Amino acid sequence: MKSIEYAAFPLGLVFLLIGIHQTMMHGFAHSYWIFMLAIGLLFLYFYKKGKLKMQEDEENAKLKASKKQKGPQANKKKNKRKKR
Repeated sequence: MKSIEYAAFPLGLVFLLIGIHQTMMHGFAHSYWIFMLAIGLLFLYFYKKGKLKMQEDEENAKLKASKKQKGPQANKKKNKRKKR
């Protein structure tokens, strides 16, 4: 993950706390933009995190598939030995 992705989560939480404080002091209408910024940063973080996990899962699936494909005859021999 890049530095912006590492910073997105803590910044999102900080802006969320600032938004709560500003809402108590001035009302929701004046702090709306702070909440939108916080939600945007949190969405960015979770989107990038999910995308990275999906890429890792695809890579793991490719590795497992390449290990299993030693040849179709190798699997048949194993099955015949089990039946006996």
